[in-house]
Amino acid sequence: MLEEENPQLLSHLESYHQQLTDLLAWRDQAVADQLAACVDQQGRMILARLAKNKEIIRKEILRQWFNQQGIYDIKDQQLDELLEALENEQKPQQIIELPHRYILEKSYATCALKKLDNPLKNLQKPQDHVIKLEQWYQVDAIKLMAVSAEKSFVKEEEQLVSQWLASDQFPLGLRKWRQKDRIRLKNGHHQLVKRVLIDQKVPQKQRDQQMVLVDAHDEVVWIVNRKWSWFERPTDYQQTWHPCFIGIKNKEKKVNE
Repeated sequence: MLEEENPQLLSHLESYHQQLTDLLAWRDQAVADQLAACVDQQGRMILARLAKNKEIIRKEILRQWFNQQGIYDIKDQQLDELLEALENEQKPQQIIELPHRYILEKSYATCALKKLDNPLKNLQKPQDHVIKLEQWYQVDAIKLMAVSAEKSFVKEEEQLVSQWLASDQFPLGLRKWRQKDRIRLKNGHHQLVKRVLIDQKVPQKQRDQQMVLVDAHDEVVWIVNRKWSWFERPTDYQQTWHPCFIGIKNKEKKVNE
């Protein structure tokens, strides 16, 4: 019926949709720029800088700040209440509970978002291992890994990976990767383990369980089954470094095999 009144209706709606999309993108970028100006190097919100913005911008700055921390379900009314609390000079220190076990902690000139400890965290903490030679360790749902000084330890039907490492890198360790973990690259730069997992399109469930082999300095040597760190070898490395042989096998393998 509307098209009968205006044959250009759909094209006008499409044009309006594009204008609105562009406008929202511009708004989000403008808010991101203001947010960057309001947050210090420790990630705290500087309240005096926040207050310089108009109320509607202050609300969007807070919303985007929360979104960056993974908090997406703060309603407009809650944002209004939070802004009122932050601007209340009679209460220079406050702790305000937020969804997903976050708190907003106001302390005089700044406020900070903090995540409360999960009460199950200690029960669910992944087990870290100091690698003992020729002992098998679980690295994912179906794979086991072992490190040996002898190539003969790894059987023909098992996957074999080898690497040379310096003496001061031993003993090796096995643990789940952490957000700040990184590997060395050949060009002298470093790459975050997180970026490697993203680039290799590792599903989130597997990414959360990814194990890394680390040296005695807790530096990542190998993102297990994915990517090695680059270590510059001296010319006489075969005399001064040590070869290690890593075996990978399925944990379902029958005992009699």
